[in-house]
Amino acid sequence: MNEWFPFPDAKWTQIPSRTRASVGVMLAAGKTKVTDLLRVIPPPIPEGARAVTQLVELPPADEGLRPHRRSGPVFGYVLEGRILFEVEGEAPREISAGQAFWGRGDVVHYQVANLESAVWSRFLAVCLCAPGVDMITMVESDEVVARELTNWTFTSSQV
Repeated sequence: MNEWFPFPDAKWTQIPSRTRASVGVMLAAGKTKVTDLLRVIPPPIPEGARAVTQLVELPPADEGLRPHRRSGPVFGYVLEGRILFEVEGEAPREISAGQAFWGRGDVVHYQVANLESAVWSRFLAVCLCAPGVDMITMVESDEVVARELTNWTFTSSQV
């Protein structure tokens, strides 16, 4: 038993009816609104992994981090502004306030840049981190060239 969910290994039908009923009544009464923003099947989470929730704030026109890897997937939600999210093997995509996104951890993350020239962009990120591994590992420019990751060009501020 843990403090977050006091019914270990319980199925929904095994949870005391007063608990199930209170959730059902609360939702039916319209006091709580639940909207699914993103549904994905995550990769297996290894024993000892950790989750980190971060608020990421990008100044106007900021290019973000240079290419990097994450030790696990990242799930995000843009709170304000617009970002450019670009990962290896996928087309770059613009994500605006109110939209959710996710990125695998086994690919190069080229950038998460602020597309707004006059205002900050902010997003919430939940990162799953492999045990004993740094959450982010930077990719050096020679690896970018060696891997033929040709859609990324280092700028002077990122070298």
